[in-house]
Amino acid sequence: MEVTLPLNRATTKATTGFGAAKTVLRSKWSVLAVAGCSKSSNFFHEFQMEEIFVLKETGDTNSLNTPRDLFAQAEKINISHDQEHCIIFYLDSRGMILDQEVLFKGGLNACLIDPKVIFKNALLHNSSSLAMAHNHPSGNLKPSDADYRILRKLEDAGRILQIEIRDFLIFNKTQFYSCVCDEAGQ
Repeated sequence: MEVTLPLNRATTKATTGFGAAKTVLRSKWSVLAVAGCSKSSNFFHEFQMEEIFVLKETGDTNSLNTPRDLFAQAEKINISHDQEHCIIFYLDSRGMILDQEVLFKGGLNACLIDPKVIFKNALLHNSSSLAMAHNHPSGNLKPSDADYRILRKLEDAGRILQIEIRDFLIFNKTQFYSCVCDEAGQ
């Protein structure tokens, strides 16, 4: 699917109704070409424009809609699997990744996670929701009591701040388990 946007409106609204061009570019679209145009084209006859962006869907999205999407994004982050790492994904209202970071590192079987730090950063990123993924160096995907306690704390704080916890994923080198969806996969 191709979409053509006038450059002079690229920072406001896409003429095809997909929303702000910034959002379109940040999600699953990439710039393919820039073509000069000295006068209004027939397609955009109501606009005076200098240049046209041609965008094409790439199929590579930064959205987290399923536990498998979250696992795929977590796998891309270079972490050592001999200690626990907590990765936070800050998301917009459509589940698009605004930012991601390894926020906490722990030892062999534990990681101290502070909800205040997570939500401070979520507010700074203007997140509508967030997802958390952390590895278990043992390879065991079964959530511990501490995992469930921190998930409840995050959900409680998220309700107050109106920031949804989309997922709380436990993963190892090849598999994952979603505490929110109660779903396992590879």
